[in-house]
Amino acid sequence: MKKEMWFRFSKRKQPRKDSESKKSEKVKERTETSAEKKELDALWLQAVKYADGGRFDEAKMIFQQIQKDNEDPVIIGSCHLAMGQLEEKRRDFISAAQHYRDGLALKTTEVHAQYFFNNNLGYSLNQLGKPKEAIPYLKRAKEVSPHLPNAYKNLALSYQALGDIKNATELFIQATQVDASDSRSLRHLDELLRENPGLRVEIPDLEERLLMCRAAVKATRSGALKETLH
Repeated sequence: MKKEMWFRFSKRKQPRKDSESKKSEKVKERTETSAEKKELDALWLQAVKYADGGRFDEAKMIFQQIQKDNEDPVIIGSCHLAMGQLEEKRRDFISAAQHYRDGLALKTTEVHAQYFFNNNLGYSLNQLGKPKEAIPYLKRAKEVSPHLPNAYKNLALSYQALGDIKNATELFIQATQVDASDSRSLRHLDELLRENPGLRVEIPDLEERLLMCRAAVKATRSGALKETLH
């Protein structure tokens, strides 16, 4: 008996017959859009170059100009994210947090933006000594993109700052499980355990889970794991 094979087909749309005037209008629109994109890309690259060279004020001026010249909320949000990261580099976490709040106010549905606005705002609030205020944003980031480790790590640091070391321990482990190639959470966990050796008794399976985390991190460093969750 022959084995059945199933195929899925999509119906091919018939090409529309546009008039010559409509065709020329479309070509013109595409040309204009392409030129605008090239100009935007050039400005963005220049801003990044300034930022990489430590010329933060000049980079920020370009991002502000891009925002002024555009109505697209995606572009405006990308500028807020970029300027927030600029302010982080100069340790101005008040300004960074404001940019991330402004980005969230755009109410984007884009997952990448939602994650980084929430995660970076939580991180900035931690840096400002406001871990309790950071927690809701970091929880939201974790919900939006559970496969990324930073929100777990930053949330763990919030709980650690509040004295909730059990929750912090669990989240450092989860962050390592989510992406063992990022060993920062394991280092934070080691430090937490040195300061609180009683956790090894309070959390019965901690030693076993810690060993598995170490093995996973070691495996990613040696190249033994070919696939990550990232």
